Amino acid sequence: MIESPAAQPPSPGRPAGSGLRAPAGLGVLGLLLAVWHDEWSVPAAAGIVVLALAAGLALRIAALERAARQALAAELDETRRRLDAIIGQSPSALSLKDLDGRYVCVNGNVERLLQRPAAGILGRTDSELYLPDTARVFREHDRQVLETRRRHSVEESVVVDGEPRLYISHMFPVPDAHGEPALVCRIALDITETRRAQDALVASEARLRAIFAGIGDAAIYCDTGRSIELVNPAFTKIFGYPAQEVIGRSTAMLYADAADFEAAGRVCYHPDMDSDPLPRTLRYRRRDGSLFWSESVGMPVRNDRDELIGYLGVHRDVSARLATERALRDSESRLRLFVEYAPAALAMFDRDMRYLVASHRWRQDYGLGERPLVGVSHYEVFPEIPEAWREAHRRGLAGEVLGAPADRFVRVDGSEQWIRWEIRPWRDAGGAVAGIVIFADDISALLRASEEVRRLNAELEQRVEARTAELRAVNAELDSFAYAVSHDLRAPLRALSGFSNALIEDYGPRLDGEARGFLGEIENASRRMAELIDGLLVLSRCSSGGTLRCEPVDLSALAAAVLARLARAEPQRQVEVRIEPGLEVCGDPRLLGQVLENLLDNAWKYTARQPSATIRVYAEPGAQAGERWICVADDGAGFDMANAARLFQPFQRLHRQAEFPGLGIGLATVQRIVRRHGGRIEARSAPGTGAVFRFTLPERAALPVEAA
Repeated sequence: MIESPAAQPPSPGRPAGSGLRAPAGLGVLGLLLAVWHDEWSVPAAAGIVVLALAAGLALRIAALERAARQALAAELDETRRRLDAIIGQSPSALSLKDLDGRYVCVNGNVERLLQRPAAGILGRTDSELYLPDTARVFREHDRQVLETRRRHSVEESVVVDGEPRLYISHMFPVPDAHGEPALVCRIALDITETRRAQDALVASEARLRAIFAGIGDAAIYCDTGRSIELVNPAFTKIFGYPAQEVIGRSTAMLYADAADFEAAGRVCYHPDMDSDPLPRTLRYRRRDGSLFWSESVGMPVRNDRDELIGYLGVHRDVSARLATERALRDSESRLRLFVEYAPAALAMFDRDMRYLVASHRWRQDYGLGERPLVGVSHYEVFPEIPEAWREAHRRGLAGEVLGAPADRFVRVDGSEQWIRWEIRPWRDAGGAVAGIVIFADDISALLRASEEVRRLNAELEQRVEARTAELRAVNAELDSFAYAVSHDLRAPLRALSGFSNALIEDYGPRLDGEARGFLGEIENASRRMAELIDGLLVLSRCSSGGTLRCEPVDLSALAAAVLARLARAEPQRQVEVRIEPGLEVCGDPRLLGQVLENLLDNAWKYTARQPSATIRVYAEPGAQAGERWICVADDGAGFDMANAARLFQPFQRLHRQAEFPGLGIGLATVQRIVRRHGGRIEARSAPGTGAVFRFTLPERAALPVEAA
């Protein structure tokens, strides 16, 4: 819409009242002068006015177009500026290529990756920037993205500054205004350090197991109930038990008597230890029944949330040494032995924070190697220790027990570690605090792995939600299909049946026998089509929608009612019925009634040629604990198990219609109802020997309550 000249605001740099007003005023003035001097006729003068007005309007439109172009250019520049800022600040290597594979946009990370400025990248292809093999792989990725029009993600190894780096790359098409792919976007994220952290975590666990296995004393790891979960080779040597004989059993079997077991629980295996985990001398019993004395050390093992997850016990046979050295041993030597071989990062200090002993794990975790530590100040080894930790050391020397599940430790070289630590005082023979023991585990890799697990769990939840939405949409489509079948297909069938009956009634005498036979076939076909529609509706209702009821169902009573109905319909049949009493399950009574009705209808139908038939309903135990099968067996026609895969497919039959009529939906319906309940159904048979169909349902607690 173009506004009138009078409605336009004054343009910048031009006085108000300019625009179309001046030319229009001049045109009118010229007209009056021309008429006054009789130089122009009135029509000619009016034409001049019109031309002047048109010229003014054209000038105004041109001004508006220039202003619009300027505003659009400014908005485009602002949009480009924001886009450049987003691309430039991305932590990933981000690039755009056109359909010819030429780079049209890259950020600084791509420049650093290729060691080229943007000017040396833009307009070039992968073949000009990468080695032939790498370029071929990138072209194949672009081809897949453009053909599938979907995101494509891969892991790639790229050499950067002479070092191989691992990247995870995501490629996706960027559409033009018409929705057609115009560009290919590649976002590459360096995951080298993450992968190294994962590998380091695996290696750390392997080292821990190796350290545990290498402990010279009998080492036992048990759960919070003191059931044995892991032992080392020295345990078998000392106690005489192979590992497979003790795993899963209580540590009580290892002690001389119940008193020693209880004493170990008080001094070695309790979660609230308020003193040093000092070795305790207790009596133990070997596999051959002989008794021996052992120095035993037990300590609680906690996770990163400071939750108790088990106990570590280290046992050393000291029977021979006690005879000559027991009086000479003191607490410091025992503690030193424990610290050196403990499968944890810990160190023992005197009151001046000088090292007395450090575990192998301590040296490994903090890169100390074989550096001499005994007598060296802890603050000389780690000058970067923060003041907060130094204060914790002073409090430990005052007798406090301190700890933290995770603390940040910035090293001298700027690297960062996350430490789980605990400080405990140790006492001399007189009971005075003589120093502290520090337990300090590097949990940096564990925290990174935990964060990755949390991220993956979040992604998994999103995928589950998306899949659930898809299933709901499919169920809605099935309901719509069932509605169409029920309402749109029945009307023409009724018309076919009605008109064929009308022909027979009104024109029957005039039709010959063959014509009446044709009408009869139409009627039969219409009736069978109606039965097929009913079968489709039954399958639809059994497969989707609604909520399952969960209540006790007496299958014995249901089976008796179904067989009684069948017997009333064919009183001439000789059928022996055997129903096991008390067959009760938990489920939806209406659907489970349909299961029994279909299975018993089949048994009744396929024993029709037997002069004296037998139908049984009973239960039999399954292979798994607590599993029970409900069985329906007959001695009828049976079937070849080679065709059993077709049994539960809709409208698939193993016998000809002339032999045993039917639609072939009964067993499909049974299978879907059983699956909705979370159960399984099976069949076994042989031609001429009858058939057994059996199904099993979960316990009430495991029964699904919502439709699939």
